This record gives sequence, structure tokens and C-alpha cells, in this order.
Amino acid sequence: MGRMKVDGLAVVAVLFASFMLSGIYRDWSSGGPISDDEQSDREILSLQNPIPESPPVAEKLTSNIFVISQPIESSLFDHDSIQMPYADYAVTQGVHGYEYGHLAIDITAGKGVEIQSLINGEISANFTDPVGSTIIMIENERWQITLVHGIFSASVGDFVRKGQVIGIESNQGNTVDLQGRSCRGRDCGYHTHINIFDKRSGVNVNPLDLFPE
Repeated sequence: MGRMKVDGLAVVAVLFASFMLSGIYRDWSSGGPISDDEQSDREILSLQNPIPESPPVAEKLTSNIFVISQPIESSLFDHDSIQMPYADYAVTQGVHGYEYGHLAIDITAGKGVEIQSLINGEISANFTDPVGSTIIMIENERWQITLVHGIFSASVGDFVRKGQVIGIESNQGNTVDLQGRSCRGRDCGYHTHINIFDKRSGVNVNPLDLFPE
């Protein structure tokens, strides 16, 4: 009887030890409690081989989205604003063309000086007339501007801003010197002929009324 009791206790002790060992194994394999030394070893390994963090989902979703916002210049829609084609100029001939209601003037700033657009508008014509005079027209809802004798660089259909360069002053076509002699093939007669038609009133206007000397 005594031997059987001892053997029974031995069996119970072996089973209890097996149970404890299996519990410790489960804890270790499933990330359960670990010793202080093992924790230190794991921290050292994580510092040596850090695991990169994934970027936030929102960042991934918006990384290729760009919002571009550019204000539209309100001045581009100002059809009433008008200026002369040169900052500095001299009037070489006052208002003329009364016989056909043209009311044009001739001004000069000098050979090769840049001609600027008088308005915000579209180039509606650019051609050479039968006598060789070069002609360009700029239009918007308010004005129709005709310029003559320049070497013009803007093309039909171009939208130009007030002050934008559209050519240079020249003596193309039927121009004359101070004595009234033709400047064809001669270095003289450089000027710009200007006519301004007001669509609102339906008549040509005197440029000198808009731009006093």
C-alpha cells in the first residue's frame, strides 16, 4: 500500500510539472509574459531593426490630388478702358478724314518704337491695302481700333491685352515727309495712323477728345 501511494504522488507530480511547462510554452509562443532579460533583448533587436510605419490612409488617398486656384484678372473684362499706343508721342497730323467720317489722327514716337494695344480685345484684321499700307484692327464689345503703317506682329484671332506689344512703328505704304513728298523707299514718314470707332454710340470719335495732347 505504501509503495502505491508513493507512485501515485509521483504520477501527480509529473502531470503537474507537464501542465506548468505547457502553460509557460503557450505564454512564450503567444507573446505572453516574458522575463526581464528577454524583454531587454527584444528592445535591443527592435532598435537595431526598426519596422517602418505605414503612411496614413488619408495621405495615400490624397497624395496625387492637386488643387490649382488662379484668380482671373477682372481687368481683362474691362471693355471701356483704352489708352494710346505709346507712352510718349507727338501728333504729326490732327483730325482728318471728315469727308468719310474717319476722324483719324497721326502720331509718332520714332522709327521702330513698339506699338502697344489700345484695348483688351481680339485682332479682327491684319492686311495690306492696295497702296501698300499695313492695317491692323483690334475689337471688343465697346471699341473698334484701326492702326495703319506699322509692322504688325499680332495675328487675326489673337486676344491681346491693353499695353501688349503688337508691332513696331514704321512707314509702310502711303506715307510722306514734312514737305509732302512720298517716303516710299526712303527713311522718313514714320508714324501711326489711328482711328477709333465707338460701338456704343455708333460713330468714329476724335482720339484727341479721349487723349488730350
